[in-house]
Amino acid sequence: MPLLGSFSLVLALALSVYCFAAGMVALFRHGPSYERLGETARRAGIAVWACITIAAAVLVAASFQNDFSIAYILHHSNRDLSAPYK
Repeated sequence: MPLLGSFSLVLALALSVYCFAAGMVALFRHGPSYERLGETARRAGIAVWACITIAAAVLVAASFQNDFSIAYILHHSNRDLSAPYK
């Protein structure tokens, strides 16, 4: 499961770079092809949100499963914490 979270974050990084670059090109150029490029940049932004949401869900699930293979869980959680504090 940690691999899913890591892959999701790497994909979000790549999509955000594309979103920024395509958005800048579409902003300063005009024409029908650039309008489509702006639309793909917008959709890439939505995909970034989805990827970050998946990564956050993986982190929360790992916290509740006491998966100490993730460094954040290892350093900021323990088995004695109750559910609201995890």
